[in-house]
Amino acid sequence: MGIALLPGAAEPTLQNLAARARAGEKEAQLDLGMRFEEGNGVPQDKARAMKLYRQAASDSGGTVWVYMPSPGNGVKGRVVPVYRGPRQVGLEDARVISKARDRIQHGN
Repeated sequence: MGIALLPGAAEPTLQNLAARARAGEKEAQLDLGMRFEEGNGVPQDKARAMKLYRQAASDSGGTVWVYMPSPGNGVKGRVVPVYRGPRQVGLEDARVISKARDRIQHGN
């Protein structure tokens, strides 16, 4: 998230927000995105803000199915489930912000 988590490297509240965003907490991703967009306690970085908005807007977690190819010793490839943590639905507010910023950026 671009924020050092070492003790004393940044404001503790900001470090906590960044750690929660890295862990996948949607509200923290949205809040941190707004901070980067506005330059509130962090250097203004609209590209990083957009990345965080998109993360907050997207669904995550749950079980995904991954194809594992054959190791080549006569064993067939197979599809296996991979659990990626509790399922989290993306935030509607983040979707709205992300779409609006995309329109502004691309002149639509």
